[in-house]
Amino acid sequence: MKKLPIIILFLGSFFLSGCSLKKGPSAIQINSNPASSVFINGKSLGMTPYSGNDYKEGEIIIKLIPDSAGQALVPWEGKLKLNAGVLTLIEREFGISDSMSSGQILSLEKIKDPKSASVSIVSDPDSTLVKIDGESKGFSPLSIDKIPLGEHEISISKDGFSQRTVRAKAVNGYRLIVN
Repeated sequence: MKKLPIIILFLGSFFLSGCSLKKGPSAIQINSNPASSVFINGKSLGMTPYSGNDYKEGEIIIKLIPDSAGQALVPWEGKLKLNAGVLTLIEREFGISDSMSSGQILSLEKIKDPKSASVSIVSDPDSTLVKIDGESKGFSPLSIDKIPLGEHEISISKDGFSQRTVRAKAVNGYRLIVN
């Protein structure tokens, strides 16, 4: 069965502790299996696990090249938008093809209403079934303008792919991006 190559954004208590949710530099944390070389905007920054906490808000290009002694694994490259004062967490599991690889990206985006929380879910492939706390909410891409504060279980599934489930915390004044 193929792994569902979905990028899921997750926000847990450890995530909030590293994220001040105020104006300031952006931070990045990258984990991968197996370890990989990290390139940001073409510059080699070492191996995973990688952490950096002095990035400017805006778009960056991240490339991860897996360190595999046995079989050739597919590298991953993506463009990310960093938000001021927010830690973006990237996790990647490498496979021998894109369909055998998977990963998630975790981040927040400030919204206008400081007294509500929202979530946006985008997946690759599109049209994956999205459940929040066991209740079907529709198919990706999906945006929900108001979700209750606190922890939620987000599950994404599609025939022929492994189901992905994460726990995420909704925070007032922010959109949880599930991409």
